[in-house]
Amino acid sequence: MNISKERLKRLLRAWSYRFGDQFLGAMTRLGTIASLMAALGLTMANVPYASLLFVAIFAYICWLAYRSLPTFHVHPSEIANTRIELEELDTLLMPVKCIGLLGPTLVGKTTFLNSATARKREFPQRQTEKPYAVVVQLPDTKPPQYIGLIDSVGQQDYSQYTILERTDLVCLFIDHNAKPDQTGLQRRRLQEHRRLLRQLIRTKADAETAASKVVLVANKYDLWGQDEHASRSMQSFFSECQRAIENSNVFSLVGQMPEFTATSGDDPAQLLEVIKHAP
Repeated sequence: MNISKERLKRLLRAWSYRFGDQFLGAMTRLGTIASLMAALGLTMANVPYASLLFVAIFAYICWLAYRSLPTFHVHPSEIANTRIELEELDTLLMPVKCIGLLGPTLVGKTTFLNSATARKREFPQRQTEKPYAVVVQLPDTKPPQYIGLIDSVGQQDYSQYTILERTDLVCLFIDHNAKPDQTGLQRRRLQEHRRLLRQLIRTKADAETAASKVVLVANKYDLWGQDEHASRSMQSFFSECQRAIENSNVFSLVGQMPEFTATSGDDPAQLLEVIKHAP
């Protein structure tokens, strides 16, 4: 099994977190038992076979360490279309390309994830509170090829940028309005996108291991395409984002979808095609 150094570090870190949580829980339970013994005036000297009890505690801790080990999956199809923790991507014996879905709250990242999931498994249509991943099969690939789509936290949160270190490519979503049914342009929404893009560029400049390839996606075309003013503004803003990415010296634009609708049947499949053919 070939595991890169970075992947091994993430696996060890995830194991230590899981073991630490279970160990603290076990110590809390043992502390409760010790408190009850003290309340009853008992000491270890009063406990029969006290030495065996210490051996049992040590064996229990070893079992916790073993239980905290990650479960490796032989093939991506074993966990395809299922919501998983980011750490589970590292348990695949056949690593997949990881795609980070970035953008502000309600820009349509989770909607695209629902559309891209072959089994149409529904994930919550609300603000994502914690990054997670879904393994998806790319269309028209024989033998089947899989990618890991990582849904980020939409709000201006540090975790939005930390997933850059896990991704091979970034899908950056922009839109015209935070509301899901409005056709009019919202100026403060564009400012929100500008702040996010500037922060992404700064984060990438400080992290050598972060993803450097970007696919730019202008979502909600079914809404802003109905409004002439919003349509012109979005076309201009899309070009502005293109220039910012190309002039950043840290990102390269490898794909774009200037008129995208996450709820459309064809557009999500086309975006997966763009991702599939991205260098």
